[in-house]
Amino acid sequence: MARSRRTLAERQVSEVKARYAPTLALTSTTLALTVEEGFVTVPVWNIGASLVLPFWDGGAREGQLRQTRAGVEVAKQGLVELERTASVEVLQARRAVQVAEAATRIAGRGRALAEENDRLTRRSFEVGTGTSLELIQTASDLRQAELLLVVREFELEQARVAAFLTEAACDW
Repeated sequence: MARSRRTLAERQVSEVKARYAPTLALTSTTLALTVEEGFVTVPVWNIGASLVLPFWDGGAREGQLRQTRAGVEVAKQGLVELERTASVEVLQARRAVQVAEAATRIAGRGRALAEENDRLTRRSFEVGTGTSLELIQTASDLRQAELLLVVREFELEQARVAAFLTEAACDW
């Protein structure tokens, strides 16, 4: 869309520049008058040509040329802004994937630690040094760590889909 705006603005500049060129007009006029019935003779037939050389028009063409050139510059800057915005969005989407991957790895390590803590607490209970409250607490922590891991994996897939859609929307 922005590229087409730039192309259109550049064409408008060409149109304004074309107004500086001379123009040639051809005209033809016939005049026939009769008061009698019958065949009409054509007593007057004018053929003309006019060449218009635009010397000065009060600066209207120059003003319009400057205005269309400014429109081209605005269109170019809009395109640059759009490209920058798209680049930033793509980088942000890729970074979101990296952050989600790191969060998933951390949640995986947290789950492994909670699993090890649960195993050690069960062993401690079997030996007689742990309490049933500690068993319940470590089992609850393990379940929470597993839920957190599932949530982080979902967020990772969500970030991947968002990054894919962001990159698909850009027409580099």
